[in-house]
Formats: sequence, C-alpha cells, structure tokens
Amino acid sequence: MIFMNGVLEVVLKESEATLETLVANNGPVSVAIYASSTFESYTSGAFASTDCYVNGETNHAVNVVGYLNNYDGYPVWIVRNSWGSGWGQNGYVYIRKGLTSYDGTSYPYGMCNIGMYLTQPQKPITSTLNSFGPVSNFDCSSNSTSWNCSWDSVSGATSYRFYHSSDGTTWNAVMNETTSTSFGNTEDPTNVYVAVRPMKSTSNYNQYGVTTDWSPIIPRGSPSTKIFFSLSSILLLFVFLLN
Repeated sequence: MIFMNGVLEVVLKESEATLETLVANNGPVSVAIYASSTFESYTSGAFASTDCYVNGETNHAVNVVGYLNNYDGYPVWIVRNSWGSGWGQNGYVYIRKGLTSYDGTSYPYGMCNIGMYLTQPQKPITSTLNSFGPVSNFDCSSNSTSWNCSWDSVSGATSYRFYHSSDGTTWNAVMNETTSTSFGNTEDPTNVYVAVRPMKSTSNYNQYGVTTDWSPIIPRGSPSTKIFFSLSSILLLFVFLLN
C-alpha cells in the first residue's frame, strides 16, 4: 500500500490480469511503462514493437483508462499519455493487450511492461497506516568509472526499489529492485538524483515503504578537484613565505 497526499493506493502483484481486474472494477490505473523511440513516434493503430522492452525496465508513467477486445483486429489497452492532445490519437495510445511474446521477444509483463507496476487511488483515509521505512544512512558517491549508493536494511523489507530522476523532482524510471542494501551504475552521475524505497512482498500484494528524499550523486572528479585547490593553496602559501 502507498499513502500519498491523503490517498490510499493499493499495489497488487504485477500482471496484465491484475490490471484488467482493476480497470474493470475500479476505473483508471496508473502504470509505469517502457516508452521506446517507436512508442514516442506512435500516431495510430494497435501499438506493438520489439523495442518496447528492455530488461524489464520502465521509464514513463501513463494511465490505463480502459480496454477493447477488438481494435484493428487486436485486444488493446486504452492508454492516456501526458504529452498533450497533439501526440498519438488525441493524447491516447492503444497498446496491444495480452502479448506474452512478439516477433521473437518475450514480454512477461505485457507490451512495454504495462502490467509491471500498478497503482490505483482508492478513497481518502484518516487512520494511520502501518508504513515502514525510509531507510537510514542513505549515502551515494562516485569514482572515475562508476557510482554507488548504500543504505541500512529495514526490518521486514523483502527488497528495495531504486528510483532515478534527472531533476530531483520527478522520477524517470525504476532503475532496479534488489535484495541488497546497495546499488551502483556506470552512467555519468552529472544531474543524476536517486531515491530508494523498502518493499514488503506477499503472495497477494506489494507493500511500499516510505521513499527517501532525492539524493544527488557526487559528480566524478569532485574529490580530486577539492584536493587540487587545497594543494594550490599550500603552494601559494609556501611561495609567499619564501618571499
């Protein structure tokens, strides 16, 4: 469960079948998908593309508002995007539904990982939720080739979900979900912000813990730059003393 802005959100085990049940019973569902370059160029038809899946990653949030059993000959999800009415079909895209494989590529969570991460606002509540987290001692650093973040374990957590942002405000993607208390990457850490959230997984649902604040990753070269200025100051002082 997620408690956010006074709204309880229930996150069930990820699958297209769960997504269909939620949409049919309760209405629109917020999902995370992998939006590929082909997805970005969508204009019409029932969308399917082999580039809309990369190692189970997601990088974009959309709303699934319904589904059709036959659209251009295929069952589809009706998806409302956030890129304005000039994109796609008046701001919507119809994504092929029920695909477990396409043109040799497997889709365990559906096309574009549409069934991977699901959240649906329920009714506002006033009681205190049994939330857990955030993690403590969340720390990130980098060297010449990579960066790494670590944190202390949270009692009861079965895994930790790692989020990525380019501006420290909104998340771009779920980078990883790990049972470890550290995660690293080799990308350039300039303008990279990360956050981590503890997770509790049961047979019926995922319970989300409290997410940390966005943490900027120390840019590569910062420590050496500080040392350089420090040595320069010492040399200038030495020359001054000699004179």
